[in-house]
Amino acid sequence: MVELIPDKASLERAAIREASLGDYQLIAALERKHGHQTRDRDAWLSRWLDNPLYRTMPRHWPAGWVLEDGGRLVGWCGNVPVEYTFRGRPVIAAKACGWCLEPGYRRFAGALVQPFFEQGADLMIGPDDTTAALAAGKSGAGRPPAGSWDTAPFFVADYAGFAGVALRAKGLPAPGPVRALAGAGLWAKDRLGAEAVPAGAPGLSMVEASRFGPGFDQFWDRWTRRYTGKLAAVRTGAMLEWRFQCLTGGTAPRRLAALRGGAIAAYAILHRHDDPASGLTRYRIADYRSLDPDPAVLAAVLREAIGLCGQEGVHVLESPAARLPGMEALDRWAPYRRRLAAWNFLYKCGDPRLAEALRDPAAWSPTAYDGPLGPGRVSPCGPARSSTRREFSGAAA
Repeated sequence: MVELIPDKASLERAAIREASLGDYQLIAALERKHGHQTRDRDAWLSRWLDNPLYRTMPRHWPAGWVLEDGGRLVGWCGNVPVEYTFRGRPVIAAKACGWCLEPGYRRFAGALVQPFFEQGADLMIGPDDTTAALAAGKSGAGRPPAGSWDTAPFFVADYAGFAGVALRAKGLPAPGPVRALAGAGLWAKDRLGAEAVPAGAPGLSMVEASRFGPGFDQFWDRWTRRYTGKLAAVRTGAMLEWRFQCLTGGTAPRRLAALRGGAIAAYAILHRHDDPASGLTRYRIADYRSLDPDPAVLAAVLREAIGLCGQEGVHVLESPAARLPGMEALDRWAPYRRRLAAWNFLYKCGDPRLAEALRDPAAWSPTAYDGPLGPGRVSPCGPARSSTRREFSGAAA
């Protein structure tokens, strides 16, 4: 692709304006041009029109901001409202989504992200793009005092497939026998050098939910009563359904639940986060919540998730960050980690009292669900579900 380099006159006439939902075609064309995940119009509009909070907002809420050069759209930063809860009170957050900026206009990154961080919401969570992250820091956004959001620990589930990706990345041939031999070597190294995920907690029954039913509403009610001092994005069934529709572009996430006495005691939501350029296939842990901080509960969920990856031939299971509260044991068990291009979670508070409270690491319990809205250059597409897994309706009592 030939990239147009703006001249001095173009840079001088470039201007930022508020985006509207009618800008879809222009924004989609920009995203396609730069290899970003592009949704059809209805799926894109669902970020706002199907958003349970947006439909009840008492004031105008900008869909985002765009950068234009002589009528040509060259940059975009989306803006979606999401409800959080903290100390028993609602917190209205703005989440950035869909960041895209022509390379020749990167000097405008700060100007494009500035209206997002100046809109005055209780909480603002910036884009996870590298260029945007650098600009966000200049707009007063900071890092949450919980989690390492530039490091992604991961487990290998399909060793032969993963070895093939690694060999091809080095320019080496990777026929089947070579992949199998290299994969066996990696497997042996991991068994000898890493602490294995232990057996799960007794009394738990692992199932896969077919929907975000009443069982998730009941779990969320119990979790918020137990952890009222934690900042957390709302996780009712309706909000989970909407959020993962936005995140996966209509492809169903995997909902793994640990039941105790027929009720959800913990769950993990997985979504596909493949790298088409390298051929790596990956499930990412988009959310994990547990009523019990016992690492054995996390172990039960992780063993189920790794097994799911293996059954489907997905190469890796990845956590989006390291040192996450309640998931610290994952860092010990995961034999691999990769450095990300940027710190993927930056925030700013419009409410000074909230800003002061969130300086305390104990106020945080973040997962990827609490961070930016969704991915850019990733593939949401995954294989069909395995028919051998036990499922439940999500309507557990």
